[in-house]
Amino acid sequence: MTQTKQEIDIVKDFFDQALIEKVGSYVNTIFNKNEFKWKTNLIWGSDLNTVNNIYSGTIQQLQIPNLLVPEIIEKFNNLYPQTKNKKFYINYHLFHPLSYIGKHLDQGCVLAATIYLNSEKWDINWGGLFYYKSDNNYKIVLPKFNKAVINVKHTEHGVTSLNIGAPLRKSIQIFVRY
Repeated sequence: MTQTKQEIDIVKDFFDQALIEKVGSYVNTIFNKNEFKWKTNLIWGSDLNTVNNIYSGTIQQLQIPNLLVPEIIEKFNNLYPQTKNKKFYINYHLFHPLSYIGKHLDQGCVLAATIYLNSEKWDINWGGLFYYKSDNNYKIVLPKFNKAVINVKHTEHGVTSLNIGAPLRKSIQIFVRY
């Protein structure tokens, strides 16, 4: 897959189970040690946190060290040659109720990707849906375990509000920068 014909590539069963377990183990270790390595969406730009001056609920972010996951970088380099020799930022995200990401473009990125980690079947009523603009229409993607949503053409996108009563929305976010 050197060239894509889509604005957004959607790939099922993106990672092997061992890699998902490796990332999960790292996240659980940091979480259980109560180490202060988590950041929140409050550090992001205002275009990602507000709609009509209403702030998003909390999205926790934990950076995954590149040395921990070289196979992620290798996989993207093989699938998308334009990512070779670029800087990867790999994060684990936890969306809490009432959190969302307003529509935006990932400025300064070669590509950006979301890989869903929720194991339960996602109920559309929970919200937390990825949406993107294609041919002047908006399309949605339901979170599904190990599904990758890869933005390869700087397509306008966002995430709808996660509703009260929904489980935390878990994902790996990857940003490949110039």
